[in-house]
Amino acid sequence: MAYPSCTETIAAYFAALRLGAIPVPVPALGQKAGHHRVAQVVEDCAPTALLTNGGTSTDLVATFDSRIWADARADDVASAPIDGDDIALLQYTSGSTSVPKGVMVTHANILHNCSVVLDHPPVAVTWLPQHHDLGLIGYCLFPALAGGEIHGFSPATFIARPQLWLELITRVKATATSAPNFAYDLVLDRTDISDLVSYDLSSMRIMQMAAETIRPDTYSRFLRALAPRGLDSKAFYVAYGLAEATLGVTSYGSTALPVARKDLARGQAREAVSVSGIAAATRLMSCGRPLGNTRLAIVDPSSRKSVSDGTVGEIWISGGSVAAGYWQKEDASLKTFGNKLNGDAWNYLATGDLGFIHKGELVVCGRSKDVIIVRGQNFHPSDIEVTASFALAGGGADVAAIEVHQEGAPNRIVLLVEEKRRQKVRLEDAANAVQVDLGIELDEVLLVPSRALPRTTSGKLRRHLAGSMLLDGLFEVRERWVRPERFSEPGETPFAWLLQRYGLTGDETENFAQIGISSLDLVGVMHELQELLTTHGGEDLIAAVDVRMIQRTPVRRLVALAAATETATMESIARLRHEVALDRAEARKLDAQCMAADAKIVPAFPPVMPPPAQDGKTLLTGATGFLGPFLLLELAKRGRDVVAMVRGADADSARARLRRSLESSGISRDWCDLVEAKTEIVLGDLAAPGLGLSGYDRDRIESETSTIVHNGAVVNYLFDYLHMRDANVEGTKALLELAAGRRTKVFNHISTTFIFGWATKPVLLETDGNTEMALLDFGYSQSKWSSERIVANAAKAGLPTRIFRPALITPSTEGGGNAFDITIRLLKFMIDHGVGVSAQNQVSFTPVDIVAANVVGISDLPYTLGETFHVVRDDFATMRDVTDRITDQTGRPFEHFALREFVPEVIRRCTRRDILFPLLDFLINSVDNISSMEFKRYDSSRYQEARARAGGLPDPSLDDTVGGILRFMRRQGLDQP
Repeated sequence: MAYPSCTETIAAYFAALRLGAIPVPVPALGQKAGHHRVAQVVEDCAPTALLTNGGTSTDLVATFDSRIWADARADDVASAPIDGDDIALLQYTSGSTSVPKGVMVTHANILHNCSVVLDHPPVAVTWLPQHHDLGLIGYCLFPALAGGEIHGFSPATFIARPQLWLELITRVKATATSAPNFAYDLVLDRTDISDLVSYDLSSMRIMQMAAETIRPDTYSRFLRALAPRGLDSKAFYVAYGLAEATLGVTSYGSTALPVARKDLARGQAREAVSVSGIAAATRLMSCGRPLGNTRLAIVDPSSRKSVSDGTVGEIWISGGSVAAGYWQKEDASLKTFGNKLNGDAWNYLATGDLGFIHKGELVVCGRSKDVIIVRGQNFHPSDIEVTASFALAGGGADVAAIEVHQEGAPNRIVLLVEEKRRQKVRLEDAANAVQVDLGIELDEVLLVPSRALPRTTSGKLRRHLAGSMLLDGLFEVRERWVRPERFSEPGETPFAWLLQRYGLTGDETENFAQIGISSLDLVGVMHELQELLTTHGGEDLIAAVDVRMIQRTPVRRLVALAAATETATMESIARLRHEVALDRAEARKLDAQCMAADAKIVPAFPPVMPPPAQDGKTLLTGATGFLGPFLLLELAKRGRDVVAMVRGADADSARARLRRSLESSGISRDWCDLVEAKTEIVLGDLAAPGLGLSGYDRDRIESETSTIVHNGAVVNYLFDYLHMRDANVEGTKALLELAAGRRTKVFNHISTTFIFGWATKPVLLETDGNTEMALLDFGYSQSKWSSERIVANAAKAGLPTRIFRPALITPSTEGGGNAFDITIRLLKFMIDHGVGVSAQNQVSFTPVDIVAANVVGISDLPYTLGETFHVVRDDFATMRDVTDRITDQTGRPFEHFALREFVPEVIRRCTRRDILFPLLDFLINSVDNISSMEFKRYDSSRYQEARARAGGLPDPSLDDTVGGILRFMRRQGLDQP
């Protein structure tokens, strides 16, 4: 049967059965891509006749001795007697790892599989090729047997216009459809989110992902995009099946499982249930539970014994859907279909697929023949391919990872990358990502022409064939990356990926913070050490291994610690436990002592402080941060001349940096021009001795300014107190001394509500100051607390001051802002993954333009000197209120969880590619504190009164505030999953 997608296929199939013939579906003869496959099928089964509706003639037609059948009338042919064990069709396998074989699917097989797959007469929509088992059996035979209806179009039409799929579902109110992973990606990539509003998927009862490896990101991305269009999450699921089992084996999978890569390589599937496992985890989609009475076992291929849940093995299947064997291949049939297990009476089908059972559901890892062995560990090509694809094109690159075996030479791991029009790629980016994420060094990355990778009819990569083609020189290589010589084998030294990236030996006496590695890499080091502890029996040490410990510990010590862990005995782990506990206790003690001493600092003031100057310029720190550009704008609007202290190599680069921060904050060109006209630049650095000011600039500031707005600070939720102390504490002290110099200046200090740490007091007043230093456990809150105490000491010594404590500053109502803080990172993650939290914690989101206007306005009121203001929202709101507004404005739904359930959901879903990832440990480690603060509220009566007297700006509605956040995300390109 060689037809393009058409109704004749169904008629021809049943006509062949009536004649007593065995149908053999193959691609249409005019499809050049399928010519080789058809030739293999013809050679294998030696058909006596060809059914076709014409198409392009080929040399294959000449191989048939009989006439081409056409236009036979059913009335002219007597029905052949049919038994359940008779062959209903020969379904040739995809050939992803071998030559296609003809699976003998019986009538009983089809009836059994139909009964467990379908639960209603479907209104089916399909574009799948009808020579493929899912297209023919799933969407031609099953709907016919169940009394349903079929609506279809060709695969070529789908590729040309994938939106037609959703249009047809909407028009006919379809209840069933299925497609491989790539189809769901194609729909989203070719469709603007705004265009999805015209579709209605509320009729769907079965929307299935199957036939190839399912990417969790694709599943979640499609569900998020189409849930507002009626797609029920219970109707959208993942299935597993194969031709040897007629069609479906398991179904109704909807869980993305994070699995530790190191354990998976050793044949164990351990779910990453703590943040320490996230960096070293791969996410695999569950394929659901066995259908009907299908028996499923995971088997060790060497011992041929079943293994426990969570152990990777070969998937074996038994039941009424398992086919009769391969056509005229007795040995292959016995080897694949005739397996016995644990003394069972049943024969089992050995699928050749690898997987494991998790909570009763099947998780498929890959094909056993595709496994790549590195240093005795098994890696699945799909892991490498997903990592490389994201590194090259955000998940949009078509790649294949293969292990090339060549006699007389060591095996090589090669990545083949298909070239795409209008898409530039850097091949080394893929190699670097695979090395960092997986610890695997690729030997080569090759760029080959578009559509050069061999695939099966269902789109699966034929990796073994690709390897043979590579050895035979059949790929046109357009660009090649070859692994450079490395200084050591990866794995010989802990953190080898990091040492190589920064050119380190592992013997350095400096710590990573002193060397200056990025925050994300610090998190990576922490996770690698935590993963080693988990693997080698030191799970209880994980809580002690945080970014602060990583920052403070010399590189040499960390490498030795990790190496000792890898070969640890129970005795050495106990010794290590004691050592780490001492280190942690010593660090906490040192922080507390340092903070207590800093809190007593009184800046060096003159014996007699003159009255504050009444006129002069305003010195602003932190001008290029998130709030700084808006403070500059507000000061310029009020006619103030400003001296902005900015870091830079020279005045020109500092001014260019300031201009970039203004423009990237969304401030209009005219306002940027005004701000620049009213602003002078001085080079300075809060963390440098003497603020890094030249003598000339210090003299100018001393003599020309009358007000300081101290907005600058290092804002980082990972760094420890000592790492932030120079800028946030010593910098504040130096500025206070500058304020009390030759000319007394009013000192306006931008602090934060974080100075209260994790306080649980029901109402925090503006007169409160957390003088007891309670519940402060991360560097940013600790350093801001200390700096505020020094400002308070300066006020007692006679310096005129004000303290402003904003809570969470969000983008302006117009979407302005220039940085991703913890709020944006968390909301972006929640939107991408469709998860929300139902806790009643107060969420005080105040737009940055409102904060700036009111801080400057209140600073103009003389009576406010000496006071502290909570710059928070007047009205109470929760994160649930925020996500409800996001749903109202975007249509994106959220599944809400209680706080303690929300955190495990975040852990399960978060990957290194989420912008929340660097702050994940901070969030997880803070959950108990956040929970205990659920009913804490901020009083802001002074702020509200002063704001009214200054003619300040009232809070915008929560709708407008959320609208500003969403506009900011669009400006920054964060609106797409």
